[in-house]
Amino acid sequence: METQNLIHRYRDFLQEYHYVCSYSRDTDFWGGLKKATIEDYVSQYDHNFCILIYDSLGSPIFYSIPFRQIEEMLNENEGLREDRQRWIFTIKSNAISIHGTNYRLNVEKFLNNTINIPELLTVQDTEVLTEIEDSQDRSDTYSEGRVRTYTSTRAERNPRLRQAAIRIHGYTCAVCEFNFETVYGDWGRCFVEVHHVHPVGELQGKERDVDPAKDLVVLCANCHRMIHRRHGVTLTIDELQSKIQSKERMRGVGFEPTDPCGTGS
Repeated sequence: METQNLIHRYRDFLQEYHYVCSYSRDTDFWGGLKKATIEDYVSQYDHNFCILIYDSLGSPIFYSIPFRQIEEMLNENEGLREDRQRWIFTIKSNAISIHGTNYRLNVEKFLNNTINIPELLTVQDTEVLTEIEDSQDRSDTYSEGRVRTYTSTRAERNPRLRQAAIRIHGYTCAVCEFNFETVYGDWGRCFVEVHHVHPVGELQGKERDVDPAKDLVVLCANCHRMIHRRHGVTLTIDELQSKIQSKERMRGVGFEPTDPCGTGS
């Protein structure tokens, strides 16, 4: 699925954290930034949000411009249309300008930049983690590549809860203290998996209130898979921590694995 389609599909979710614009023309992006809406985002997130501009006509092109980068361009005494209390902008040749001003900023580095939209990972990871927690495939099939259609019933997950958990717990694994950004730099920034202490799959169709501070934790991919490794068994954080032999073994230092699982490798 194209990133643009994700933004369109989850616009209601994304605009809780970013100012989302979907205006477009054939050769450039244009639209209006409402003064009152900007003030609302500043009051909620200080200056830690983006102006997210995507093409409503179907192009995969979008810009995620950190508000701090264009804040000085939004001057109440210059360019603000008093009749509608908004600034009109245009993006052409990867440069944004505010109508009625001489402000111009190159925004090429923000073109199709998903690093500034970690909430997109929330949407994608929610679907991936559903596969991890609900996977119950027991078939002895060894061929790959054939296209098949599966119908399944899965417990619905709320991506807003995941985002709330990350805001509370951060991006460092609660079990082994692994941090993706520390190891992978910008490529690993804003990436982590969120684990339900009480698996959603056990609700059996019933709803329940979830406290992201107590009922959710953040884990690296390794630890998350280990917690759910055995079908029907979900380890606690303490139980998995007790299974870590040592920090050296966790990093693979001086450790020669055996082949107890009979893979023959």
